Amino acid sequence: MHDESPSQGAGRVLHVCYCCANPDAVLPGFLDVFELRVAMRTSPEPASGSILGMEHEIIAPTSFLYDQRGPRVGTALELQEWISPSVVGRPFDDPTHVGMQSLGMGVADVVETARRLVELGWSVVGSDDGALFGAPSAVVRDPVGGTVDVVEAINRKGRSRFQHVRVTCSDIDVALSWYQRLGFALVAPPTVVTARDVFGAALLANCVVARLRLPEASFELVLVEWTSPRGHGSPYAEANHAGLYRVALRVTDIRECLAELAAAGVVAERGPTLVALPGTPVPDLWVAFVHDPDGVPFELVQRPREAFETDIFSG
Repeated sequence: MHDESPSQGAGRVLHVCYCCANPDAVLPGFLDVFELRVAMRTSPEPASGSILGMEHEIIAPTSFLYDQRGPRVGTALELQEWISPSVVGRPFDDPTHVGMQSLGMGVADVVETARRLVELGWSVVGSDDGALFGAPSAVVRDPVGGTVDVVEAINRKGRSRFQHVRVTCSDIDVALSWYQRLGFALVAPPTVVTARDVFGAALLANCVVARLRLPEASFELVLVEWTSPRGHGSPYAEANHAGLYRVALRVTDIRECLAELAAAGVVAERGPTLVALPGTPVPDLWVAFVHDPDGVPFELVQRPREAFETDIFSG
């Protein structure tokens, strides 16, 4: 397994993209129950879709939602409303399907949070007593099918915060090697989990779970390889597919990062390309895309480390 991250590797998760046909259906849960706030929105102007692999202009206004720590510290949920082209498909409802499965939220009280979400039209589809994330959790689904892992998080000062993104992979050893090349480090050794109703799967499930983290922040990547039943399928092919599509990572110098990654066998699919965020205070950004061994897209974004404050891992 590759043990050394590149010196120009990723530093933190900037945001997780959630493509949604009807943001108004999911916003009450994120804003009122998880206490997120919209820090900025892009304007609904036509823009080139080339960086997303599209050969035409797109209209996809985006809201960036942050927890109480704010944009300089925390990760964001990039809630993207596709107008042209429209959203296709539905989010994954089978946790054994390979791809980006779920956003994780840390909360003070899992039961109370789930109760409030149900009142807003969400549903509870699974639960766990602590084997998965080290604390009791529930798997909930929003009104348009997106999945959230709600985890009881201690030392969070009673406020909700972004905790992780969960990805189903086909081979965890291969995946771990790739993610470590990108800059991720293991939080703990991979764990074999056997549980009923795990991740919302109504069956006796066996899987291997690994938790990883980048050096600058506490937000985690949770990798899951299903062994019984076996994982199957592939990630969404279309950038406008409903559900979680991509994760953006901060890098200091995108060309140096891509050169190091290429030397380690990780080749960019697209970019670097200069991308604007119209309607926001963020300057134009150099962006490139790489894909993990199963095809899950990761967006490398050139941002200086000085633009962010240190994440308090235990706060």
